[in-house]
Amino acid sequence: MAIQGSKWSTKADLGLDIEALGKIDVPGDNKLNVNMGHFCYFEGLADTTKHATLPFDFPIMGDLTIIANPTGVNLDAALTIDMTMEGSIGGSGAPDAWTWIELADKTKMIQDSDGTIDEAGQVGVYDYDTYGRMPHMRLTIQGNTNCDSTYLIAVVPQ
Repeated sequence: MAIQGSKWSTKADLGLDIEALGKIDVPGDNKLNVNMGHFCYFEGLADTTKHATLPFDFPIMGDLTIIANPTGVNLDAALTIDMTMEGSIGGSGAPDAWTWIELADKTKMIQDSDGTIDEAGQVGVYDYDTYGRMPHMRLTIQGNTNCDSTYLIAVVPQ
């Protein structure tokens, strides 16, 4: 599995119109902290192979809202994706050589039946109380349509 994401960045205000993305099911008080979040750029490779982001370089202290293409960029194809959360205790060598286990599958995150991310975002929620955390965590993304556009992935703590 190749790592296709850029390094993670943190921004004080992602400037995302979360409500415009439609379906948001946020556990708890149904509020989302959009004032601070983390993001990376993810490069589609015009294939349907599963690829991974770099491991998160920020602490996981609770639920996360994950948004694929939050800015609604017009991609070169109507892309649908399957996204999962993986965790690892680490190891020697580069992160792609570590042993990773799936913490939350696509039915809990984002799956192709949720719709395309072409000119629209898709939202998934990582439930911290249900799935916990590991020392190293990352997202895996499998495109179900050939698309070679680069798009943003945002991770917003709740």
